[in-house]
Amino acid sequence: MTNGAINAACADSLTLRSSPGGATIGTMYTGPYNGISKFYVASTDKNGWSYGYSYSLGSWGYAMAYYLTTSYGESGTPGQIGYNYACYRSDGTGRGGGIG
Repeated sequence: MTNGAINAACADSLTLRSSPGGATIGTMYTGPYNGISKFYVASTDKNGWSYGYSYSLGSWGYAMAYYLTTSYGESGTPGQIGYNYACYRSDGTGRGGGIG
């Protein structure tokens, strides 16, 4: 996770909240049919919550920083043959896939 940068939501789904642990605004999805959900991180608090803008939801809110990463890539068009994506969190875990 990097403040001041566009990060990937590196999880099947990541909830955007109104405050740390607060009400749900929406859910960001990452997968072969949705593509990589991108999140601009404006700031991160000491409790592991990042405040920023979800491009897929068109809203500002809070997401768990653990699931955000600047280590990601994709090629092709989500939902189409030839689309591939991958992302890796700071602990080395990640996800990826594509449509062959």
